[in-house]
Amino acid sequence: MATFGEAGTGVNASTGIGDTKIAGKFSLSSGGNVTKLTAYVNAMFGGNAKGFIYSDISGEPNSLQGTTAEVAVNTSGSPAWVDFTFASSVGLSAGTYWLGLIFDNGGDINHYTDSSGGYRRVDADTYSDGPASSWGASDTSDDDLLSIYATYTPVTAKHNLMMMGAGTA
Repeated sequence: MATFGEAGTGVNASTGIGDTKIAGKFSLSSGGNVTKLTAYVNAMFGGNAKGFIYSDISGEPNSLQGTTAEVAVNTSGSPAWVDFTFASSVGLSAGTYWLGLIFDNGGDINHYTDSSGGYRRVDADTYSDGPASSWGASDTSDDDLLSIYATYTPVTAKHNLMMMGAGTA
């Protein structure tokens, strides 16, 4: 298993308002099958959230690649790493992706600021029907880096050839 994203614990809390999604941009160096997202969250009063992955186009979130199962986030006010698991793995090629969460009742995602710019996007989106299939225009764009990462199984070139029937073990 491998990871991509940000595994450092952020020091600034960013409030996840209900019916809002928040995402950070990260690079995947080689293809793989993502099984879960893990986010550093803080929910003083509890609430539900789902994780998601969007593709990237020209530095902005684009098409939904996968959504996790709902998780009841109740960390009693103390930030903690919480897993958001996909029902089946999400296959991704090497490239840039947006990892994030959508909230039904608020909660905090801790993140830290990275001055290189353009990492975080926030957008209104109705929680009850899940993240929209395409992102749309962001309500907020800033340089904050979210504490969220994806766990995946790398796909090797040999594995790709075998899956396509072009080779043998």
